[in-house]
Amino acid sequence: MTVDTNLRSFFMQEKVFIEIGFIRKTQGFKGDIILAVNNGEPEDFLKSKYLFLNMDGSIVPFYVEHFSIEATGAIVRFEDVNTYEAAAALISKKVLLPNDELPADFMQDDALRSITGFTIVDRKRGNVGFVKDVIETPGQVIILFEYGNIEAMLPINDKTLLKIVKKKKEIHVNIPDGLLEVYTGGKKK
Repeated sequence: MTVDTNLRSFFMQEKVFIEIGFIRKTQGFKGDIILAVNNGEPEDFLKSKYLFLNMDGSIVPFYVEHFSIEATGAIVRFEDVNTYEAAAALISKKVLLPNDELPADFMQDDALRSITGFTIVDRKRGNVGFVKDVIETPGQVIILFEYGNIEAMLPINDKTLLKIVKKKKEIHVNIPDGLLEVYTGGKKK
């Protein structure tokens, strides 16, 4: 893989990554994959030099050699992914981009996902973790976060969400008494 000096400087900065889709399946036998875009349109990402994949919790850059539009997604070829087996290993991986590389109107379309990676600051407990994902269900928005070594969920409503401080990448919340203990088996952390 070619090391780009811009890529090195990229990782020296703190970035917030936004999920744009996932690897749906392979395409052919030469390492091409189908990118299912679930946030935005495939055309939004045509000029991206890199796409970032969540590889078991680590954000890994993949240099884009080829990108073409398909009906509901895109066909992508990554550098150094040139076999069916290498491409198959990427199936179902989440695909992300840094929020500063997204189209200008992208964040308006998906403002809730923009808090992924933000620190969660509880009114009583202080820093309790960071936003791993935002789950939208009919009538309910839930923040998925890591509390200690346990994955926890916080329903978002006018009583639990106090404010979002974008400059500090923080979301201030009021976690209901007893909610975290549900996840920790009654132990306070």
